[in-house]
Amino acid sequence: MSKSKSHPYSDQTNAGFTTDKALHRIEMERFSARACKRFINSTLAEIDDAIEDTIRECGKLIDADRVYIYQKKKKKESFICNYEWSSELVRDLSDIQEEIPFDKVPWWIEKLTKEELIHIENTSLLPPEASVEKEIIESRGIKSVLAVPIMWQGSLQGFLGFDCDRYERKWSENDHHLLKMLANIIALVLDRVRLEEKNRFELRFKQLMSDISSRFVNVSGYKLDEAITKSLEDIGTFFSADRAYLFSYSIVKDTYSITHEWLNSGIQPTKDELQNISFKDYPWWYNQIKEGEVIQIKNVEELPVQAARVQEVLENQNVKSLLCLPIFIQGEPYGVFGIDSVKTTGNWTVDEVASFRVLSTVISDVILKNITEEDLQNVNKLQQIVMNLSTSFINIDLNDIESAIRQSLSDIGRFVSADRAYIFRYDPEKRHVKNTHEWCNEGITPHIDDLQDVPLEVIEDWFDEHVKGNYIIIDDVNALPDESQQKEILAMQNIKSVVAFPLLSEGNYFGFVGFDSVQRKHLYTEKEVQILNVFAQMLVNIIQRQELQNYLVESRKLAERANQAKSVFLANMSHEIRTPINGVIGFLDLLRYTKLTSEQYKYITYALKSAESLLSIVNDILDLSKVEAGKLDLEEVETDLCEMLSYSIEVLKLSAKNKEIPLEVNISENMPQYVVIDPLRLKQILINLIGNAIKFTDEGSVKFSVRFEEEESGQNNNIGNFIFEVEDTGIGISKDQKEHLFKAFSQIDSSIRRQHGGTGLGLIISEMLAKKMGSSIGFESEAGVGSRFYFTLKKEYRKLKDNRTDKGKNFQEKVRKFEPNSDEEPVILIAEDTDLNRMLVRLVISKYFPKAVIIEAVNGREAVTACKEHKPDLVFMDIQMPELSGYEAVKEIRSADDEYSRTVPIVALTAGASVDVEKKCMDAGMDYYISKPFRDYQIKKTIDRFVLMEE
Repeated sequence: MSKSKSHPYSDQTNAGFTTDKALHRIEMERFSARACKRFINSTLAEIDDAIEDTIRECGKLIDADRVYIYQKKKKKESFICNYEWSSELVRDLSDIQEEIPFDKVPWWIEKLTKEELIHIENTSLLPPEASVEKEIIESRGIKSVLAVPIMWQGSLQGFLGFDCDRYERKWSENDHHLLKMLANIIALVLDRVRLEEKNRFELRFKQLMSDISSRFVNVSGYKLDEAITKSLEDIGTFFSADRAYLFSYSIVKDTYSITHEWLNSGIQPTKDELQNISFKDYPWWYNQIKEGEVIQIKNVEELPVQAARVQEVLENQNVKSLLCLPIFIQGEPYGVFGIDSVKTTGNWTVDEVASFRVLSTVISDVILKNITEEDLQNVNKLQQIVMNLSTSFINIDLNDIESAIRQSLSDIGRFVSADRAYIFRYDPEKRHVKNTHEWCNEGITPHIDDLQDVPLEVIEDWFDEHVKGNYIIIDDVNALPDESQQKEILAMQNIKSVVAFPLLSEGNYFGFVGFDSVQRKHLYTEKEVQILNVFAQMLVNIIQRQELQNYLVESRKLAERANQAKSVFLANMSHEIRTPINGVIGFLDLLRYTKLTSEQYKYITYALKSAESLLSIVNDILDLSKVEAGKLDLEEVETDLCEMLSYSIEVLKLSAKNKEIPLEVNISENMPQYVVIDPLRLKQILINLIGNAIKFTDEGSVKFSVRFEEEESGQNNNIGNFIFEVEDTGIGISKDQKEHLFKAFSQIDSSIRRQHGGTGLGLIISEMLAKKMGSSIGFESEAGVGSRFYFTLKKEYRKLKDNRTDKGKNFQEKVRKFEPNSDEEPVILIAEDTDLNRMLVRLVISKYFPKAVIIEAVNGREAVTACKEHKPDLVFMDIQMPELSGYEAVKEIRSADDEYSRTVPIVALTAGASVDVEKKCMDAGMDYYISKPFRDYQIKKTIDRFVLMEE
């Protein structure tokens, strides 16, 4: 083999070698010093230039044709050339430098790992085991090579290499020493670069973490989506990725969909394509996700065979590498966070992967924080809903309770993220429960129709806890023992979590309210449980109120039917009692004017007074019954107040005169003449008060006064206050006796009843009537001094009569004209079903009008027929008669199409003494009204008015 040209320093016989060698060594030491100084003064950004300058200067110093640095790749057993310098005298090989796997140059790696220099003066000298290395060196036209390992902390990090292409070269021991020193310097420099890059990475990562964390402060709703997307952009940029995305999991569909995505410039989106993906269709991927570890795919093409479907999907999206991590919230899958690259394969460091995991945790925490805040907001809203429900339940109408309960289940169910809310009622007699109310979320199957008459044994465990006042909460149905009957029943309904609260009232159990979670498990917070427990108590109250109101409605219906029966009974009793009293008083009155001895006349007078007292008692009892039954209605009409007061006083003057007590009357001068009142009931109050004052006064006087005061508001000049007062100097009332004053059938002591008589109903009836009129009777009294009773009525008035009619009747046009004591004989019809009453009316008429022709009818039908046949001049019509009542008979008479039927005077004779009865008579078409028992002079005046035209 021909000898190649050698390097000058390799010839040991050259003259001046020793001197040159010394100079060369000095120059090499100076170079080392310059290199150290250069690296010390270089910033991280200047390191690459410093390394390149150093290897260029070194190459020239030792007359090498090429100098380069190969570094071990991160997380990979291979070398890559990162720095290279070539002399202008040789070919530049930088364009053909490629990654060198360790397993391709095993001899080379073995030497370097042992920290040995590789000194190849001639490739022919290489051992057989270095055949691969020999081939590589010769293929590049290299004659000699020197490789110095770069070690750090006992680990091979790379090597520093020197090539000679022009001649074979043997490096001296000094060269070896110098190059080892240079390799150590470069090892320090590269470690410095590594540390500074790590520090810079950590600073950038800290800044990224700070930006993301601050971005999510006080963020909710759509702004949360914006914050997540912006954070994905920052993360993608940080890792030099082409995409960053968040898959969200739907527990309802058991699928994943991209909900947030960031894309680098020019990268196609995948969001629309990757919707509702079932990871179970990709077993390799699904198993990786279940492990909860970071999934690294450095090169999609190198995926294992079992990941073929995943590889196909990724290649369709041009993905070359990806990094992702599943996200779990409270132990439940929430989604997958990931980045991928469509340009390069992945080469992530341990620090980068760890940082990615931290970022995934941050995103999980942010989402959990948002969920927690939403839960807190929901709890506050839940509290507000419960408060609103409480307010609405207080005043809710009975008819709205059912809809309100259903709406409340919907509102509460939605806010605790339940899928079903329901109420079960317990029947202790049948020992079963029944689903009475149910709300279901969209897509959730209702079970109310299936859960009717459920035996108690099915929920016996729940029942035992509920009757103790304990609620049932099952966070995870799957965690129940397999042999549990609860698990079997709940699993059949796809229930994952459930909570149920007892409906208890004073230890009485009547059901429970429950909430099912079907789509995902729900861990109920303590606050939610407290609020739901309050809601359960609200349901107890509203359901009890509903039952009570239903009971009251039924009771009221029964009471109304009873009152109706009572009213009918009272009406009948009024007629039946007053009718015989009418006969007693009427006949006694007639008998009093016959030829009698003085003793007989005295006895009849006493009997007549007793009958009148009995009538008063009967009237009081009937009035009290009507008031208590709510059947006494006021009939307010425009009334001549002065005339009414005069009548009331005239009635009582005789009583006062008989006791020789002055009755003083004082009416204010500004008193309006006409007031809208119920005259009958006002007269009843005044007669009671004035009558009591006279009854309980033996010496002194009784004063009655009426004052009038106009309303000061000025809003209505026709409204005024009428103040009625009755004052006496009678026996008075002590403090202890005052509490009995307005009690029915009560007098202040038994001696008063014995001395003065009476039922004790007068004042209570007067008080009830006053309240019906919008007033109340007040009093001041002192035992032995006297009493003052007073009340005020606020009523409409007129000082001058306006538009007054005589009840729409013109009596002058209705009557046939008869002159008094004329020879003409008036025809009078008496329609009365009671023989005694017919006889009494006939005798009274005959007494005053002996020439009158009297026709009798015993029922309403006969009365109608008699009017048609005899055309009487006056009709006395009883109200309660068989076949046709008095009302019906009058309507039929008036309906005839002739002048007589429309104008014939018809006077009601009735035992019902009330304004409403009088009004009903007038509405039926009658002209006048006489209540039983009547006095003979009432019959006479009626005939005088309607037959003889005397007013």
